[in-house]
Amino acid sequence: MYKLMILFKQPENEEEFEQFYYEDFIPLTVNVDGLERLELTKMKTPLGITTDKLSPIDLQIEMYFQTKKAFLFFLNESQIGQEFQEVLSSYSEPIYTFAWGQTEVISKSEIVARYNNHVIHSFSS
Repeated sequence: MYKLMILFKQPENEEEFEQFYYEDFIPLTVNVDGLERLELTKMKTPLGITTDKLSPIDLQIEMYFQTKKAFLFFLNESQIGQEFQEVLSSYSEPIYTFAWGQTEVISKSEIVARYNNHVIHSFSS
């Protein structure tokens, strides 16, 4: 699975920014061939930490593609991919960063099977 991550900085106008990703950005993804799922993560201050500082990242959007071919086609060749990039670049200042990677999903049972000898066993009295 291939994942495109878009990390958005704290926007100056939160309401305008939410309108941008809910009304402009996300509707574009309806027609993305090969897109398996889309995840939006609104960043929060870590629990238990008191600080006046906001996270430098406001929103993380992750787009998952089943194959590298679908991922590259979306970014480099598809009309919708070009529109997607135009919408992002239409923002007056660069408030985002792109990153991508290949994702491996490992279930809990697979972790136990692979790494059973690393499991810490509790001691009984």
